Amino acid sequence: MNNTLSRLKEHLTIVKQLHARLSMCLIQPSTVDHDSIYSAIAHWTTDEAAAVVSRCLEAHFKTTGSQVNAFRASVVFWFGTDEIFWPVIEWTEECGFEGLALFYLDQSAPDVCSYMMHRAQKGESDKNIWSRESISWLIFDIYHLKSLFHAAKHLLGILNWDPRDVVKFYGQAKDNGLCDEEE
Repeated sequence: MNNTLSRLKEHLTIVKQLHARLSMCLIQPSTVDHDSIYSAIAHWTTDEAAAVVSRCLEAHFKTTGSQVNAFRASVVFWFGTDEIFWPVIEWTEECGFEGLALFYLDQSAPDVCSYMMHRAQKGESDKNIWSRESISWLIFDIYHLKSLFHAAKHLLGILNWDPRDVVKFYGQAKDNGLCDEEE
């Protein structure tokens, strides 16, 4: 059992590190409503996937009472294919919390999705340390959770590449609103 908990902690640490790395690039404040959430997600996915992901996010925001004031959507693709991807959602809230969510979309059940979220505030004395944090997930199959952890590790690894190597490997992608190392 200790080995299982140890491995889970390692995976959760990767999610926290991914969120910290992504949060280095500020999300521009904007009007965040159903249409803007849906449009940002649909920019990267199919309309069907955007509908499912936006429905899950809006339910989460309503449940937590989140007042979202900035929102960014992107995707991470598995190497060599654009058929395997995970939507990546980031947001900030008026109360100072920041959120990151990774979604797994199951081809066999298009009306549902599994997801993992990290929500936290940055520390007052050290802006690189999270405080008041939580990690939650809703999964429909244990494989989905494993896939979400793989996606987090995969994206964290890509973010550590030289940006020129990313372009060489993935090609020129749509503008994802993410900053580069100079920002």
